Amino acid sequence: MNGVSESRFNGIIELGDHLVLLYESESNITETVVSYITNSLKNNHKFIYISGDTDTLMIINSLKQLNLYNSFVESNQLLFLDKKDAYSKSGKFNPDKMKDLLIELAIDAQKEGYEGLAISGELSWVLDYDEGFDLINEYEWKINSEVFGRYPVTALCRYNMDKFTDEMIINVIQLHPFLIINNKVYENPFYIPAIAYETNDIAKYQVKTWLENIVNFSSVKSEFNERLQEKEDAYEYIKNELVNEIIYSMIGLLELHNEYTSNHSENVAKLARKLAQAMGFSREKETIVYYTALIHDIGKIKVPAEYLDKTTSLTFEEYNLIKKHPEWGAQALNHSGNLDEVAKYILHHHEFYDGNGYPDQISKEEIPLVSRMISVCDAYDAMTNDRPYRNAYTKGYAIQELMRCKGKQFDPNIVDIFIDNVL
Repeated sequence: MNGVSESRFNGIIELGDHLVLLYESESNITETVVSYITNSLKNNHKFIYISGDTDTLMIINSLKQLNLYNSFVESNQLLFLDKKDAYSKSGKFNPDKMKDLLIELAIDAQKEGYEGLAISGELSWVLDYDEGFDLINEYEWKINSEVFGRYPVTALCRYNMDKFTDEMIINVIQLHPFLIINNKVYENPFYIPAIAYETNDIAKYQVKTWLENIVNFSSVKSEFNERLQEKEDAYEYIKNELVNEIIYSMIGLLELHNEYTSNHSENVAKLARKLAQAMGFSREKETIVYYTALIHDIGKIKVPAEYLDKTTSLTFEEYNLIKKHPEWGAQALNHSGNLDEVAKYILHHHEFYDGNGYPDQISKEEIPLVSRMISVCDAYDAMTNDRPYRNAYTKGYAIQELMRCKGKQFDPNIVDIFIDNVL
């Protein structure tokens, strides 16, 4: 069979494991069985394959494609037996004789230098006997009790689900500690220990085992969720720290370019955070406002430093070039799809409430709320700190200017909140 996995179970199945493979189509289990055989051969187990309803030729052809047939058959590590030769030499399936045969084969395998015995058998045909399912049940619980854990044996039991009733399948599941579903091995939470069958007290052990498994599963799930949360928290911390470092590195670069601009950005960010708190923003939105304000002037990196440091009046060309900084800042952030919103806030932080700002001359609620907030904080800090071309204004003067420009440059409501709650 093309595309057979060379070993899907490596490092999972160990001697002492008792597995069940429930199937409806032979073609769907060939890869699983071949993977099991491959794993066993590589782990130096003697392998016995017992034919039943499964197409043995399909298994052999798959092993040949993987170069896992001729040499292993010749060395006698891999044996193919008919069900009559293995299970029913006396003419009838006998649970005790089959159990004893497994023990004998496991001991012989070790004497031959192998780690132990691996076996896969098809048991659906036993239903042809009178009380066939009772014989299967007896065989399965007896090998659980007297073989696995005592002798170096691992087994993969194959059951054709089309030949069993739902009640029978439930019993089969309860008799196997491990299930194989979609070529993956799962620990079986519905497994009932052999003592339940020995004492004929299955219902009692069903309740006991299932309750224990519910508790264990819940504990494991809780522990898994806790560990997952720890990893997510650690990831979030690292991500936030990384974002912080990147942003402050950008601010550091801006400071090298123009010291005033860097200090101004930090001041505006602190004011904007207080304003966001006063306006009842969520913690997440408050953080967005803070970081947007922190990098609102990042586009000034493209403005020649001599323009930013100029102590005399700017020429028309110089002023128009400085006015490009919101667009340049937005362009830098637009390279990341996650920062589109922040880029929009930066683009419009010099728009005027009356529509006479830049770059797009939009007005009132057309201007993003965060942009209107930064505009007020930006202007207040600019007025109350020294600039290359003038000394700082007083706090009182700055407040008067904010009030004078309400409805013109600034959103009136934001100015009121800023003066009453931030200053």
